[in-house]
Amino acid sequence: MKIEVLMFFYMAVCAAMILFNCTVLLMNVYRKKRINRRDRRLEPQIRAQIERLERGQELEEEHLREVNKNFKRVAYLKSFEDSMDDLSKEKPELCQKYLKALCPCFVNAAFDYFKRDMIEATYFAWLVRKYEIAEQENRDFWTKEMRKLLRMPSVYCRENALHIIYRMGNVPDIVNTLLLLDEHRVFHHSKLIHDGLLKFEGDKKALLEEIWRVFDQFSADMQVTLISYMRMASAECCDRVFEVMMGPGQDDEVYFACMRYFGKFHYMPAYPVLLGALSDRADQRWEKAAIAAFALRNYMSERTVDVLLQALRSSNWYIRSNAAETLESFGLVYEDMAEVFEGNDKYAKEILQYWMDCRLVKEGEARAL
Repeated sequence: MKIEVLMFFYMAVCAAMILFNCTVLLMNVYRKKRINRRDRRLEPQIRAQIERLERGQELEEEHLREVNKNFKRVAYLKSFEDSMDDLSKEKPELCQKYLKALCPCFVNAAFDYFKRDMIEATYFAWLVRKYEIAEQENRDFWTKEMRKLLRMPSVYCRENALHIIYRMGNVPDIVNTLLLLDEHRVFHHSKLIHDGLLKFEGDKKALLEEIWRVFDQFSADMQVTLISYMRMASAECCDRVFEVMMGPGQDDEVYFACMRYFGKFHYMPAYPVLLGALSDRADQRWEKAAIAAFALRNYMSERTVDVLLQALRSSNWYIRSNAAETLESFGLVYEDMAEVFEGNDKYAKEILQYWMDCRLVKEGEARAL
């Protein structure tokens, strides 16, 4: 084949590719405009109903029948969501009143959506969460349905279900849901769980009491999550956490979570335990000593400083780093730690110098502001 023929063939292929890309681009522009028109087709109908509510009238029966019938179609539901997003910016209170009137329609559609594939069930649960439908009425129904979704393999579906239960605010339901999640051994990341609990706006004291009532029924993984929640929620229950930590044969991760808790709450009975965890050379669990070195920043004393200075000589980097960071947090100066800087342990000097330099940088930034 001559080179000229090959070049013309290559140019034809390039031209065809350019033509194809331009065609696809034009089709996407047209499709986007069509979708935008379709997604806003419900807006006039919904606006008319909201205006009726504004005048003190009820929603039209024909509109309710249409919504009840078409809610089972995902395309209709998506159009409904887009229209509501725009109208909510104009009249949020009336839109919320309108949504409350549609609660029976959501309940009716739920029977169908939660039997469908995971994506559609997740989307419907998201709308129930977004519009706070479950908080209006039929809470028992929504609690039951959301618990079914906890077995879904989709983390998004489970997260929507959990948040709906949190928002409904019934403390026993929340704790029983966590027990159910734990019982079925469905993996849901601990950060998602305790972050969701932190958003709970109900009676936090009642929630804490209910958690402690059934605490022993949870697995070690869930106990770690719940203790982390207590720490981040600043829930003062030191006696109970200490009892858990000192329980015979306690799981390592639960023990470590309790240690982190006492790194935030000053509790003197825990102080000797933290000191012992850091100074015990026989214990092979380096994590225990590293967490203790960090938690001791809440227990400043000469004894604490001495133990931390000894920990700087550890062969484990994490123990040295946490010990140095804690010493720096005490506000100590060079003279207080001359023993380390003038000693022969290169690694201890380097890690301590690093955290001292970090302090100088922060102080410089603060002065600059």
